[in-house]
Amino acid sequence: MIPVSACGAVNGRFVRGKVIIPDPVDGAGPGPIVSGDDWQQDRDEHTTVYGGTRVRFRLIGGAFKIRVIGTGVNLSVVGRGQVILNGAGTGEDGTYSVNGAPSADVPDYSQFALSASSP
Repeated sequence: MIPVSACGAVNGRFVRGKVIIPDPVDGAGPGPIVSGDDWQQDRDEHTTVYGGTRVRFRLIGGAFKIRVIGTGVNLSVVGRGQVILNGAGTGEDGTYSVNGAPSADVPDYSQFALSASSP
């Protein structure tokens, strides 16, 4: 499970799983772009869950919160915020990289802050 709460942009995909995307302020900025979803479900009036296989998603601009649960997860997040990596420890959770570091397998648990900085 990978919860991300940030202000900026996220681009992601997974082989199998679901992404939970709350939108607390309807119409405040562009909504999510999701493709390859086998199904989608409105959890409530502000939250949509997209799931299936080979799902790709993108949120650009403004504040956002997402939670990704799946295997083969790859995310790219730019901005400021908080990330929690909570892998299953199977080696099939996907990879991550922070601030241009080499990609690494998603660990069993890690929490860190994102901060956008000038080069």
